[in-house]
Amino acid sequence: MLRDRVLSAAVGLPPLLLIVWLGDDWFPLFTLMIAAVAAWASFEFYGMVKRAGYHPLTIPGTLLSVLLVGSFSLGKGNPFSLLIGSFDVRGGAPSSILALGVGLSLVIFLFHRSTVTALTDWALTLAGILYIGFLYGYFILLRDHQPYGREWLLLVLASTFASDTVAYFVGRRFGAHRLAPVISPKKSWEGTVAGWLGAVGAALLMFWLFQLPGFPFQAIVLGGIVGIVGQLGDLGESLLKRSAGVKDASSAIPGHGGLLDRMDSLAFATVAAYHYIALVMIT
Repeated sequence: MLRDRVLSAAVGLPPLLLIVWLGDDWFPLFTLMIAAVAAWASFEFYGMVKRAGYHPLTIPGTLLSVLLVGSFSLGKGNPFSLLIGSFDVRGGAPSSILALGVGLSLVIFLFHRSTVTALTDWALTLAGILYIGFLYGYFILLRDHQPYGREWLLLVLASTFASDTVAYFVGRRFGAHRLAPVISPKKSWEGTVAGWLGAVGAALLMFWLFQLPGFPFQAIVLGGIVGIVGQLGDLGESLLKRSAGVKDASSAIPGHGGLLDRMDSLAFATVAAYHYIALVMIT
């Protein structure tokens, strides 16, 4: 289990960090990566929903999630701009894609879905578009936030990974008090608090390494936000899996489960970090 985790990280982290560092400056590599991740995670989400006995629109939901992610990258002269149109991201492109998703998915259900489960299946289709397409769009927003977008996203990655890693090892060794026994029986308060401290420590390191403004106070606050919100995202994903009766979204990543299982805390942490940086730090 531990060996699989280490091997998966060793294989996946270097290209991830390289793409985050390069961004979309010379080619929309970062946007395409997030779109591919959204497509993969959408298939896992809808597959999990189907295993629970529901019938969401997997293909339309996945395509709309990818379009929604792409709408966050508009205005940068990449293929998504040409595909969707020249909207400004703060002027309505994501909301236009969401409106399309609401209307189109309901129209599709008119033709080949039972009226008995149509409401639930339609709602679950939209849930996937919001949960993945909308949240994952914030990776692009944060990466493009000037002048330190690249550094902010690397900080969120480092703090989230540090939180998960420290919580895992401390929880295994010292965990005695269950955090959420019904939702996620293996998580402990000891591991959770250690994870928060790990996130703060990683944020302090990244602030110092990249000479980000606000050191050390903002590093402590932002690291704490990433640690707490990231673990809430992880618990939220655990709740969905528990409701669907599955342990992992898939077995695609050895030692980690599915891609959706790896993205839960990271997506929530990125949304929270973006709003804190954009609205409070105003860098």
